[in-house]
Amino acid sequence: MFYVQDDDNEYHALILRCTLSDLKCKGALIHKASQWLNREEVQNNASINQSGMKQNIHDISQCDLDTYQGSEYQFIGIDELTQLERFKYIYMRSRVRKTKDNKLPTQLMCSSNPGKRGNKWVRERFIEKIDTDIQDKSQIRFISSSYLDNVFLDRKDYEEYLMGLDRVTREQLMNGNWYASVKGQLFDESDFHIISHDEYMKIPIVKVIRYWDLAATEVLNDDKLKGSDPDFTAGVMLAKDLSGNIYILDSYEFQLESRNLISNQMVRA
Repeated sequence: MFYVQDDDNEYHALILRCTLSDLKCKGALIHKASQWLNREEVQNNASINQSGMKQNIHDISQCDLDTYQGSEYQFIGIDELTQLERFKYIYMRSRVRKTKDNKLPTQLMCSSNPGKRGNKWVRERFIEKIDTDIQDKSQIRFISSSYLDNVFLDRKDYEEYLMGLDRVTREQLMNGNWYASVKGQLFDESDFHIISHDEYMKIPIVKVIRYWDLAATEVLNDDKLKGSDPDFTAGVMLAKDLSGNIYILDSYEFQLESRNLISNQMVRA
């Protein structure tokens, strides 16, 4: 949380997290705010008034970004930034502003562990500083930290639990390794932006297609096919907008004999 008291300047602060459940977890932002402030003032999507300062805590996963159009915040803080897509960060960054007579500085601060879908773009922007829209690299600050910096933590106990994680997650959480990741053979998950159905419905779509890669193998008895590697029938539905952007609407795969194949395709389509 970030608190400022100033009698001469209007100050609005916004704290963001990916989902409401993330905000409400034990030890998360709403829980901490209820300990530090008047418990009755802290609710879901909390709006907290303290000493003339207004601060909001929102989740952004299902939120239409148009909700914030016209909004003005002097401070925005984003917790676990790698859980967000880059375009959401870039848009919310544009909401940080103030009037000329306001003496308080504007600030945008984020915190995050490595990993999750946003690992690549966060690393490129804040560590490597190669993001395409960076105009002044000196304005970007990255402060590295780890669990070793937490003087209140039982480090030995925490390390035992971290050692039980898979290698990639352990490198991310224990050593703050931004280059440890699991990728597919063709695609990187962080290159895709996930949007809500409401956001998709506002997009001018010019074409929608469904394509099937057919196979005709049904696994009826695992023992019978032991040692074999039967193929899947796979289908994907794609949409294209006026600007040429491609949207993945549905992806599905199954194993059926040819006599059941067509009926399953018709149902899915």
